[in-house]
Amino acid sequence: MNRQNAGHFLFIILLFYSFLVSSQQFDPARLSLKEKPGLLLKLDTRNSFVANRSARITGVKVGLNFDNVVKIGAGYNWLKSDISKDLYIADSHVILDTISARLKFRYLSYFAEYAFYRKGNWEFVIPVQLGFGNIFYQYDLAASERNTKKQFSVIYETNLSGHYRFLKYFGIGVGIGYRIMLFGNKTHNTNFNSPIYILKLKVFLGDLAKDLGLTKEKAMGIL
Repeated sequence: MNRQNAGHFLFIILLFYSFLVSSQQFDPARLSLKEKPGLLLKLDTRNSFVANRSARITGVKVGLNFDNVVKIGAGYNWLKSDISKDLYIADSHVILDTISARLKFRYLSYFAEYAFYRKGNWEFVIPVQLGFGNIFYQYDLAASERNTKKQFSVIYETNLSGHYRFLKYFGIGVGIGYRIMLFGNKTHNTNFNSPIYILKLKVFLGDLAKDLGLTKEKAMGIL
């Protein structure tokens, strides 16, 4: 089984498991939605592959946190890794020059996250994310920066991740998931479907803020 087929298999398993967990543990999620939400601010990084090369996607998210069980919101994501390919400058089908072009991948996303297991210092969550953005290449020509034609794309991501809380304000965790491009990528012919690998250091700023005397409304839900 090659990496792409293995990734599709992983994606199906994660999708099935997310539905299974949601159906079996709907009550905690429903009860949490009755609580007054706090503000959620989050910066995350997902490691994956683009065009068969290691690639890092960074995201900034803002949303609502319902009792640390359900989190919903929106975010902005972009390709942080430097991935390039050669483009050919041609005239009348004659190649005049070869230039290096940098891949750009940016998208807005809507996300939902459900903490299906919380016991002791352990927590496991299933986040899902649907993104809408553009893919294009950027290059320098005649002392100016230019872009290739932008390709609209629709991206779906899901993963299973968990963390262990140590000390009082910190947690360390891992996650595995899959990204699949539902629409787009016809122009650039670059493979964006990929497994996702997550290594994270979690800082419980909400608890820190409460210990510093801030109100619950201001303290809850940060990261």
